[in-house]
Amino acid sequence: MTGDGKDVIDDYLTDMLALEEHIGKVVKGQLRDLKDYPDVIAALRPTHTTIEHHISDLRMVADRRSAGGAAGSVKPAGAAAVGAAVGLSDLVRGQGLPKNLRDDHTAFNLANIGYVMLRTTALALGDHVVADLAHQHFRDYTDAVMRLNNIIPAAVVTYLEHQGLPVRTDIVSEVNESFARAWGQGSDWPAG
Repeated sequence: MTGDGKDVIDDYLTDMLALEEHIGKVVKGQLRDLKDYPDVIAALRPTHTTIEHHISDLRMVADRRSAGGAAGSVKPAGAAAVGAAVGLSDLVRGQGLPKNLRDDHTAFNLANIGYVMLRTTALALGDHVVADLAHQHFRDYTDAVMRLNNIIPAAVVTYLEHQGLPVRTDIVSEVNESFARAWGQGSDWPAG
């Protein structure tokens, strides 16, 4: 692979590593702070473990790619750019569990599309090792997004109850079922 192709993939790896590190810090903090929401902790704990594995995998691939080469493939400037992009989620932290989970959902989807782009780039440039890694990480985040989709309605209702509001708890299954049906419709979209 030419230096240009390697540099492009290295930039995507840099971005994904920075994003994973940022998401990992946020989720770790939530695991520490959400003692009143055991269902949320149970859903986020495996995601945090997965994120830690992603960080390790990305570092290992980046180290292998930079072995014997220049200063390394993970560039601080790229990391800062991705950190700034997802840093907006830190500005709304502390506004309650539902908004924190919304921000998690956004971050997980940002990671998902980042891995789609990394896989596409790696395949287009003939790097099947990075492409396979991106595919696995994409699948992991797809699972994490689905877990969040399943817990957010109940978490919102529980949060509203903790605020002393008169809520209908019976609507959670209805909301979950309607979203499951809506997500199932996406499979009919053309590939473009």
